[in-house]
Amino acid sequence: MNKNEIIQHLNSAHQLFREEAKNLSPSLLNLSTHGKWSIAQHIDHINKSIAPLCNYLRLPKDKIALKWGLSNRTSLSFKDLQEKFQHAVSSGLAKASGSYLPAERSDFSAED
Repeated sequence: MNKNEIIQHLNSAHQLFREEAKNLSPSLLNLSTHGKWSIAQHIDHINKSIAPLCNYLRLPKDKIALKWGLSNRTSLSFKDLQEKFQHAVSSGLAKASGSYLPAERSDFSAED
């Protein structure tokens, strides 16, 4: 996937997720069991996670290179990246922290 395809894919997936969440009742949206995040908290986490990525994708390649350098290895395919991410999450290697943690409130609406 190139940069524009990634942006388009993220926008589509995010919009679909948001539309589905709008159909949920506030009680279901805010339901949290066994210490797990509610759907609303997942939405909050996704929004917090996507914002820096969107800012990064808006940068011209030369600014990215100046600030962080360019990779000297082949990029992962989207499928390989998804698999690597899923493995990290399911094995507990990846956990949200700091500003990426969702708010602890329980009064979210699908519009938040």
